[in-house]
Amino acid sequence: MSSQNSKRPRSPSPDASQYGHNAAKAQPGIFLSQRKTDRASTFLAIYSPSSSNTVTALQSLPHFEGATHRISAFRVPSSQATLNTGSGFSSSNKIRLFSTGLDDDGEKYAAKHVLKMLEEEDVTGSLVVARWYGGVMLGPVRFTHIEEVARGAIARWRSDTAGPESASKRMKSDQETEEQTRLREQADKEGMTKTLERRDQSIKALRGLLAEKKGMVLKEKASESEEQKKAYEAIELPQLRLLDKQRDKTIGFLLKQIDEAEAKSKQKTIECADG
Repeated sequence: MSSQNSKRPRSPSPDASQYGHNAAKAQPGIFLSQRKTDRASTFLAIYSPSSSNTVTALQSLPHFEGATHRISAFRVPSSQATLNTGSGFSSSNKIRLFSTGLDDDGEKYAAKHVLKMLEEEDVTGSLVVARWYGGVMLGPVRFTHIEEVARGAIARWRSDTAGPESASKRMKSDQETEEQTRLREQADKEGMTKTLERRDQSIKALRGLLAEKKGMVLKEKASESEEQKKAYEAIELPQLRLLDKQRDKTIGFLLKQIDEAEAKSKQKTIECADG
């Protein structure tokens, strides 16, 4: 399957009433995330810490019926171990090693994001993220959605298997983590917005310089920068990062155009002097 083919057929959305959390609880050792939908594409993850639930078994679950991709990864303890030579050679200094595996299932580069969640959460088992393609290509933000639901499935396992006291502590910790994440993302967004504003100013100056080199008059709206700032504030952080990359390419293009214009001007000056 092609991961981002514009001609790829749209997949039917999963039936939430048939394959929701209640369906997952009916099967021991299976834990579902909340569904994530973006522009008609739906993402859903299932995690199992049990060695009997392989990725192949999870990919075959009815919860994933009709999915365009069933992206998977596993992480299990390895029979091998390495020594932490910095603290001696006793058996207690052995560092745990893990065997891992990936399957993009046609969604190129996606499985490494699933494995990343297993590693960051420091858990073992199998993790599968399904995507029902909705007819619109999402670009890199799809990897953010994949990580979100993958982490959510692991969180479901933790909350469902924790005791009352542990669950209470985890809930408090999760709330604190969510607040910290929100504040960090807010700070990142503000920083990215300021970066984009500076890049816009650079692009404006470079366009003016290029117009001057070419003997052109460039007209710009006085309120354009303020309007752009408001537009940035309404855009989510992943899209802002993509815009930053686009602005960087624009600056590179303008610098190249300026160099070419200067080279032509010098050549013309030389030709006039020779004439």
